Amino acid sequence: MQRAMVHIRAVIAVNHWVGLRWGSARAARMAEYHGHSGTRNGFPKTPTYQSWQHMKDRCYNPRNEFYQHYGRRGIIVCDRWKGSFLSFLKDMGERPEGMTIDRIDPNGNYEPENCRWANGHDQRLNQRNQRLNRRKRARRNSARRTGGRRSDD
Repeated sequence: MQRAMVHIRAVIAVNHWVGLRWGSARAARMAEYHGHSGTRNGFPKTPTYQSWQHMKDRCYNPRNEFYQHYGRRGIIVCDRWKGSFLSFLKDMGERPEGMTIDRIDPNGNYEPENCRWANGHDQRLNQRNQRLNRRKRARRNSARRTGGRRSDD
């Protein structure tokens, strides 16, 4: 009985905080559904919420295995998204099946203008090394067309 009362108090406190923070009962329900209070009806956190959490973890947690490719390189999450899942959800919408968050400019930050939902194939084409390889191929093809001379000669 004691444990159940503690759980009920925690849920009330979380719902009260969410209601104060985002200002509506609907926001509190959305926050609960999207994983702010762990699970809902025994279901795990939503894919959209997990993407938001993982994005922040890659940028700010030095213990994350991918931190060296994000946080250490100076890639950050914009203030609007860093502090509010609901702002992230409003800007990006629900994560479509089979897609994950992708930065359009691989050297840019996580912000609304630079992010999209993309499938694995599109993300591989947008990796830093792929973009570099495309530039090298373009230069090589240009050199072949000009007989080995650089175009600025």
